[in-house]
Amino acid sequence: MEERKGVVIGSRTRVIAAAFLTAAAAAVWSGPAAGQVLRVGTTTAKAPSGKLLRLRTPSGVRAGDVLLAAVTVRAGSARGIVAPRGWRRVRSTAGRGTGVALAQAVFLRVATGSEPRFRTWTLRRAHGGAGAMLAYRGVHASSPVLGSSSRLGRRTASVTAPSFSAPAGALLVGFFGASGTGRTASPLGMRELYDVTTLRGWRVMEAAAHRVQATAGPSGSPTARFGRRRGVAIGQLVALRPADVAPPWVPTGLPALLAPSTGTTFYVATTGSDSNPGTLAAPWRTIQKAFNTLAPGQRALVRGGMYSQDLEFDRAGTASAPITIEAYPGEQPIVNAVATHPLRVNGDAAYFRFSGFVIQNHPGTSGGNVDIYGSHIEISRNEIRFSTDQGIYTDEEADHVHILGNWIHHNGEGITHQSHGMYLQGTDHFVANNVIHDQPEGFGIQVYDYNRRSIIVSNTITTSGHAGIVVGGSLGVSDIVLRNNVLAFNDQWGVQMDSDCPTSNVDIDHNVIFGNAYGVIEAGCGAIDTSGGNVLADPLFVDYGGRNLRLNAGSPAIDSALPDWSLTTDHVGASRAPSPDIGAYER
Repeated sequence: MEERKGVVIGSRTRVIAAAFLTAAAAAVWSGPAAGQVLRVGTTTAKAPSGKLLRLRTPSGVRAGDVLLAAVTVRAGSARGIVAPRGWRRVRSTAGRGTGVALAQAVFLRVATGSEPRFRTWTLRRAHGGAGAMLAYRGVHASSPVLGSSSRLGRRTASVTAPSFSAPAGALLVGFFGASGTGRTASPLGMRELYDVTTLRGWRVMEAAAHRVQATAGPSGSPTARFGRRRGVAIGQLVALRPADVAPPWVPTGLPALLAPSTGTTFYVATTGSDSNPGTLAAPWRTIQKAFNTLAPGQRALVRGGMYSQDLEFDRAGTASAPITIEAYPGEQPIVNAVATHPLRVNGDAAYFRFSGFVIQNHPGTSGGNVDIYGSHIEISRNEIRFSTDQGIYTDEEADHVHILGNWIHHNGEGITHQSHGMYLQGTDHFVANNVIHDQPEGFGIQVYDYNRRSIIVSNTITTSGHAGIVVGGSLGVSDIVLRNNVLAFNDQWGVQMDSDCPTSNVDIDHNVIFGNAYGVIEAGCGAIDTSGGNVLADPLFVDYGGRNLRLNAGSPAIDSALPDWSLTTDHVGASRAPSPDIGAYER
């Protein structure tokens, strides 16, 4: 079925002017006015019991139009919904109720000058379904998706897609699916686009509606209603960027590093006392004393030895005067967990550096050796090991965390859920020069579930139980740079995509990717850009079995990194000039 309604959406005011366009009128229409999005057309299709879903391209589609396709099937996983070549997955959700399974996936494509009349989706491990294709004009072609969300409901008569932040003028498109048959009532304030249901075989309902975001802020949480309780229901919300809304962040190089702390220096030693003045001759006893005392610009040098403490930091330095806690030169202090996290940086903390320690033995099954909730935090030159869960965890509220030159290994051993070298959430993070290996139950770095504008460069990641790096998540992952890294000998992919694809702009280039069991980079997500090229050859480690991950002579990583995306020194402080190598080590 095809519906052709030229619905113009105003970018600053909620204007919906519907008119049936004749073919002649469509041919002479010159395009939407500035800040407007036009729905060119909608088509729907059903696959009650088959393994293929064939959708017609809406009439009148031109080059540069944005096509959205939604497919809902009776299946326990959305991975079996396979799009035609050239479509990228925007978002997907799946789940099971009592004896019922349902999955829904949303895909996107920017139209070329010659779109085929039909496109076919393959439905693997699915028992029938329904779907639709929408065509829009006036959407930003190079960065069409602003954000997305999803929610699964069980034994419910309604489903709500979660709210997220969106700018004024964003076009919010809601997709809703449920098991069974019947009508779907569109959310209040949204215009129904279609409502389709299969009447035989494995029965599925799918509907969609849209509206304009009138002012910047929360999108609201649209709720669709099904008339009676359904075994499983799904609600997904996608925000499209109008052509006049500025495109996302485009980085041109590495961020500025945290400034040095040039104020008074204090000292901590295992032989000291917290009642001392904190001088070299009369040091404090605990690192927590330094945490509780230092003012902006000050630093504490910690002498070698074992510090069995659960540290919490919640003070704030400033951009020009951060607070620094670091190892005394030439000595190795060890922070050993007692009951919780060896190091927790709370949400009030800002402009803080922690450097040169061994951080070990987090005992819990949530969080990690280092938990970060604060802003403008540097974790550098540490050995982070033997956590029962993550090595480093950054929360969604964390921002501008710099994780530099750490040795992160053997975290998450012997537990029953995924535990990673680094679980990276939040915004504007910088991860460089780290050596990450032997995370047997997880990823080297998990860029998930919410992450924006993070730069991950010059790391060496190997021997992960899953992939070296995974990217994506249900809360939205976008504007990520993966560059100058060595990703080798991991148990799955070099770079894996989460089932919820990144929403926009993930650059993966100038990496050495080799020997990963599943392959180089998992396909299926359209936001990925590998056009800069990657080196698919053995990095030639000095002794991989012994985990000496330096480079042998003849390594393809030597002199192959992009200089503008490399720090001036490597993992151990050696100069990278004049031609930097890929990975954490300079040969």
